[in-house]
Amino acid sequence: MTTHKHRIDLIASLCCLGFIGCWTVGSLQIEYLTTKVDVWTQNFGRYSVACLFWMPFLFRQIHQKRLPVKLWAAAIPVACANMVMQVCWGGSFYHAEPGFITLLNKTAVIWVAGFSLIFFADERGLLKSVYFWIGLFCSITGVVGVIAFQEKLSLRTSFWGAFFPIASSIAWAVYTLLAKVMFKNTDSRINFSVITLYMVAGLGTLAFLFGKPAQLLDMNAKGWFNLITSGISAIALAHVFYYIAIQRIGATIPAMTLLSTPLFTIVTSRLIFHEMLTRSQLAFGAILITGAAAAILAQRDLQKNQNN
Repeated sequence: MTTHKHRIDLIASLCCLGFIGCWTVGSLQIEYLTTKVDVWTQNFGRYSVACLFWMPFLFRQIHQKRLPVKLWAAAIPVACANMVMQVCWGGSFYHAEPGFITLLNKTAVIWVAGFSLIFFADERGLLKSVYFWIGLFCSITGVVGVIAFQEKLSLRTSFWGAFFPIASSIAWAVYTLLAKVMFKNTDSRINFSVITLYMVAGLGTLAFLFGKPAQLLDMNAKGWFNLITSGISAIALAHVFYYIAIQRIGATIPAMTLLSTPLFTIVTSRLIFHEMLTRSQLAFGAILITGAAAAILAQRDLQKNQNN
């Protein structure tokens, strides 16, 4: 046991890289889908793909009696928080500019860190970590700078344009913390496969009430490719990576590393569309990467302070 003290959790770190990559590419695919289907239909379609992806695994666990009965009830509040987050996130784009939405949405790290340090004793060791404070400062500074110097950024918005992104960020924090509490000692794949069932039921109801699911029938092959691949990567895989990281190193560090997604999204978008990052964005991007790296290194201090 002592040989593993103060080390970085490799699996958790790889999972952080995994969900960053999945959500980076997924955000570009979602942007493409906004021109093909409405937000209600998009959410329903993508979660349906994720549900189908995990369904064989879930059926096998049920057949082998490996699915805890209590998990069905435990997953309900987690799914409800995720549902609120999805609805508010999608609704944001009807009332504000994407840059402003992304900026406010990333305040989730403040809620996650604050709630975690208050309610979870096992994460309070981060308060003694220099890496944690460096990571938090650099991450927040970097993400603000990367987005603020984005071309054609508009901060003009309405009350609802500010309300929805903030509500989405709070819901994401609640979702993160509920997932940590409710799914503490169970397989992350089982956990999220159950979540997708509830999400499909809820999002399907919303899609048929407020959206136009028939739009899916009119999509071309490219549209279906983006819907299916984003459903698998940005939902089915990314959330499971996120759950694993939360279980292994707590909620705060994964939330901090999530702040790097806007930078990678912008970089990926620029590569695809042959645009260049500004010098200011590159500078703040370097700060942001430094913050993400410091957050990963804070794992060592967290383990050390827990053992003391």
